[in-house]
Amino acid sequence: MNAYFAELNFGRRAYFEIYDDRGLCVYSPDNRKWGKRASTAVAKQGQIVKSDFLQLDVMVNSYPCNILLVGGEIKVYVLLLSIEEEIQELLTYSILLGVGLMLVAMVLIYFNIVERRKIQQLKLQSLKQENEYTRMQLVQLRQQINPHFLFNTFGSLQYLIGKDNDLAKSFIGKMTKVYRKMLRTDEAEWSSLGEELELAKAYFFLQQVRFGAALSDMEIRLPATCLDRKIPRLGLQMLVENAIKHTRISIEHPLKIQIIYLVEENVLEIRNNWQPRQGAELEGEGYGLNYLASIYRYYAMSGFRYGIESDFFSVYLPLSSS
Repeated sequence: MNAYFAELNFGRRAYFEIYDDRGLCVYSPDNRKWGKRASTAVAKQGQIVKSDFLQLDVMVNSYPCNILLVGGEIKVYVLLLSIEEEIQELLTYSILLGVGLMLVAMVLIYFNIVERRKIQQLKLQSLKQENEYTRMQLVQLRQQINPHFLFNTFGSLQYLIGKDNDLAKSFIGKMTKVYRKMLRTDEAEWSSLGEELELAKAYFFLQQVRFGAALSDMEIRLPATCLDRKIPRLGLQMLVENAIKHTRISIEHPLKIQIIYLVEENVLEIRNNWQPRQGAELEGEGYGLNYLASIYRYYAMSGFRYGIESDFFSVYLPLSSS
């Protein structure tokens, strides 16, 4: 958020407040404002007022906040400072505020997903006849967010802040891309290979920051002509996640993941070197591979399979043209 407003020529001398569609304050550095209505004193964009938080002159601008809160708004207060020391202090403070804002947003999204899951479960209980399609939908909902992954990514981000700002910015961008794709609310079970590949690469980047040299770069051998074909939504990311979760990883024995298109079969092969973690089962919790199997079974598509072949664990995903 800080970098975004900097690009609007506001610089980094700003703080933010978030209001919902009812005009109630959801977030402000001044916790006395939480839960209170926005002041109606500011009538236009760019007006200069005195901040009741910092007791300094600020310029106020307001922006819609439909991504986080439908109908809400973000108010940006840009400080009119000229002292270099004050600017440097505010720079550090605004970075912390930006990270805090992202944390608040992720927590709100997480609880929103939990509520959706409860509603979905109630709907399933009311169905008279449960079939393969409804079970597939429930599994897909479970895949939308993983709290363990959420906390790990924030741990990595905390490590990067102050040590490598460029990498931290890239990390936040990739994390945003992953969660935006995971939290889509449409009901499509299929997505283009190009979109799923971008999601898998963004997810893998986050894990590389966490594991370092213990994860080798992914080897991707795909012709551009197959990127418009369809695979099950989130399928590629799930298989990359499974490989990392169930493989013994170290710098001496790094994990190697390959994504290869087999043109003769019109099948995508995802494989990794077979070095299972002690005590890890072949299918882990089971819902990842079972989810993919149920998708192909429901749409009567043959060719999905997985197993250990020549010291590799391979999964084969048939591609659909529609």
